[in-house]
Amino acid sequence: MSKTRLGDRLLALATHDFSPRFSANVRRLVGHPLGILILAGVVSLLCGLFLHAQGFVLCGGVLAVVALGVIWPWLSIRGLAGTVAFDRSRASEGEAVEVRLILRNRLPWTAWGLAVRGGFGGGATEPVAGVASAPRRRTAMCRWAFTPSCRGVYPNVTPRLATGFPFGLWENSRPLSVETPLIVWPRTFPVGPIPPVSGDRQVEGNVSRSKVGTNGDVLGVRPYRRGDSPRRIHWRQSARHDRLVVCELQSNSRPVIQIVLDADPRVHAGTGPNSSREWAIRIVASFAKGWLADGAQVGVSWGGHDNLVPTPAMLTRFRISKVDKPDYYEWDYEGVLALAGRKKTPPGVVVTTDCRTLAPARLPEAAYSRTGTAGGTPPELGEVPDAIRPEIDRLAREWAGDRERGWPQIEAVVTKLRTEYTSDRTAAAPPDHPAPVLWFLLESRRGSDYLFATAAALLLRSLDYSTRVCLGYYASPDAYDPQTAHTPVRKTDLHTWAEVRLGDGHWMVVEPTPGYAVLGPKLPMSERILQSLVAVAAWAGRHAVELLVTVAALVLVWVRRRAALDAAAVGVWRLWPGRTWRVQVRRAVRLLERRGRWAGRPRGPRQTACSWLRSVRPDASEDDTDLDRLIRMSEWAAYAPEVPPPWDEADAVVVCRRVLDGWTLQRWRQPDPFHAAMGA
Repeated sequence: MSKTRLGDRLLALATHDFSPRFSANVRRLVGHPLGILILAGVVSLLCGLFLHAQGFVLCGGVLAVVALGVIWPWLSIRGLAGTVAFDRSRASEGEAVEVRLILRNRLPWTAWGLAVRGGFGGGATEPVAGVASAPRRRTAMCRWAFTPSCRGVYPNVTPRLATGFPFGLWENSRPLSVETPLIVWPRTFPVGPIPPVSGDRQVEGNVSRSKVGTNGDVLGVRPYRRGDSPRRIHWRQSARHDRLVVCELQSNSRPVIQIVLDADPRVHAGTGPNSSREWAIRIVASFAKGWLADGAQVGVSWGGHDNLVPTPAMLTRFRISKVDKPDYYEWDYEGVLALAGRKKTPPGVVVTTDCRTLAPARLPEAAYSRTGTAGGTPPELGEVPDAIRPEIDRLAREWAGDRERGWPQIEAVVTKLRTEYTSDRTAAAPPDHPAPVLWFLLESRRGSDYLFATAAALLLRSLDYSTRVCLGYYASPDAYDPQTAHTPVRKTDLHTWAEVRLGDGHWMVVEPTPGYAVLGPKLPMSERILQSLVAVAAWAGRHAVELLVTVAALVLVWVRRRAALDAAAVGVWRLWPGRTWRVQVRRAVRLLERRGRWAGRPRGPRQTACSWLRSVRPDASEDDTDLDRLIRMSEWAAYAPEVPPPWDEADAVVVCRRVLDGWTLQRWRQPDPFHAAMGA
């Protein structure tokens, strides 16, 4: 039993991942072709340094492939510009729409292997269309059919033109402009007749056979009543019954129908085109379209505050062009601006705002309110469900550690979420899981932004901070247009974050989701430099192993730089020694001169190559046949006329190779390189 337990412990120790982040980086590196080539280049470099000089040739070839695979896509994409256009501006789900890509290449060479990614439904990196080539200095057009599977405005994100040609090692991209966006309506289905409703709104064009009115066909007759029109008197029946009888006509009534849609994503299941929310929208659209065609007056309403104005936290001033009356505005939620008396904020409204920013690290501990204190903080801002409180408390204490209350604790929680968890909009907890936030924190470690915000709020509440979860729009700095000084905000920018209540009643934004940032204050240059140094030190601490390996490799390369360059030059000479024996000998002598110069034995300014080679031998009586032959060949190559030499021209390469192999850079550095070569 003890041996089994010992074996299990050894197996667990051998399979334990002591550095998960480093292992994840290694897996990403090995799983990418560029990483494999970089590893191959490092291995070949080490082989060249410690085993054989031909390793440098292989390293050079690998680095050349890597450089070409990275630089060529970057150069190709610089000269391209494209515009996306649709053949119409309106469509429905499932209808094919023709998309045109007008591509302009300003470069003097053709760009190959292009792809359009993002903006048409799927992921941001999913290819939508491929373009084989863009001819040099020309404008090309590409067409393809796009069938939208979900309603909305397309492109839903900015499409990008990407290329990884020639090897696909590294892909570069640039955004494409959109001529006119495509609005896609929900898909509709046939519905039944209009349900019977009460009311009698008289409108021309829709006849009700079950109600009496003043238009339409004759339903029957009845006795005359005071006020009936003489035109409706039925004179034949009146003469027969000896009293006035009038005709009853049909009524043109139009039913008024109000459809209420619960569009809150929290009450629906699934995501994407097949979610229950999208199907509910399709059903409502089908009823509205079918009953409108039958003549009914249909209205659709859904929950939500559509008159809100997107403004940042700690708002100080705002302006909407030419709207200068204070009674046009009102406060909806706490600190949330809305348009008074309007059901919806018009799209395309430009809101100019000024707000205050916070430097959280400068706030004292007393600046953060506690739940239920005299400051009037509602107790619900500190509630944590009892079912998950033990795990939330444990994680909060573990992450906060012994840090002081205030920003150090908040920063520890936020940093943990931003560095060790992954933002993934497609990740969702199993439907039968009792606590999605625990599934996110303990099992998957990946999820959407609302899971990050909920986890941060619960963890900070466990540390006795008053927090809330907010839903709004994220004004991305990447979308800022410096020409108009505007940042467009779309429905796709909907985002969830957390906020911490301060003692003065303001709310401090906390951003736990990776990829999002909070606008900070404008710091002086000294503090910015200090923050940069601290960030660099923190990054170095997180990547200590990789940094040490990189520094050691750079030091090794610097120490052996001349040996590496010499081996690369000799490798090039072995591959391309020259067409004639004269060129081959001259190149070999130049390599020897370089070795002598690096070893401290340079050729004199008025000294010929032949005399210099003879002078490096301390004892002329010693014999080095290959060196003597090379000296003789160099004299013939320098001074002899263009006549056949007194040796076989094929022997020149063999002699030069032997001399280069015997008179290495290391032997040149010895006091007596000739004797060292002879001893070897």
